[in-house]
Amino acid sequence: MAKFFKENKKMLLLFLAIAIIFPIMILFPSPVGIIPYEIGLTIVGYGGSILGGFLTLYGVWWTIEDNKKQREEDQKRHDQERKEDLANQYKPYLTLIPANNLMDSNIDIKELGKYDSNEKSFYFELVYQNFGRGEAYNLRYKIFHKNTPIYDSKDQVTIIYNDNILHKIAISISSEKIQLQNDSVFLEVTFIYTDIYSFFMYEQHFFIEFKFKDYICTNYILYINHDKTKITQIYKRGD
Repeated sequence: MAKFFKENKKMLLLFLAIAIIFPIMILFPSPVGIIPYEIGLTIVGYGGSILGGFLTLYGVWWTIEDNKKQREEDQKRHDQERKEDLANQYKPYLTLIPANNLMDSNIDIKELGKYDSNEKSFYFELVYQNFGRGEAYNLRYKIFHKNTPIYDSKDQVTIIYNDNILHKIAISISSEKIQLQNDSVFLEVTFIYTDIYSFFMYEQHFFIEFKFKDYICTNYILYINHDKTKITQIYKRGD
């Protein structure tokens, strides 16, 4: 009841004003005497009945609409809770694959990195897989060299299924942005993606050392930076 009065305060004040002013206008003594007093009482009673009936109908309508709105909010909250539960159960998890784990795969580890003297650029291939229980959506990856961004895939509508398929990222970076240190190149790779419900956003950071010999990559060492890796909830219950 308090909610009804709070949400309809202006309208109720209007009806209260009408309920007070209308009888005064009808029953106020007038020298012209247009409406006899008895008829005025009848008009006031009839008007009061109409006003009371309207308020009753409005109250019923408001109650129905309020219950409908409450059900919709409850359903929305239930749907979000269900999505959150599913998102927690079926989390995607992308990770880069070390070169020594690719020996039995169909990927040639000699192609993981090389230097193109004609183009004066380094060519890198990164291999990753989704080990999670759910699909990864909208994968975006960024690559840094000495804390300087050198590559950004931008947002992509990409689905990475939770299967045994190995995926490759092939990038070409100008040698002006890359510096060899003791025949090695150090890169930081950041993966950003969401789950199937866009409930959580995942951000993972990897560090890779590519080892070169005669400008051909012979191996690379990688590890995940757990201190920087994070999971962000995109929206909360009730939003």
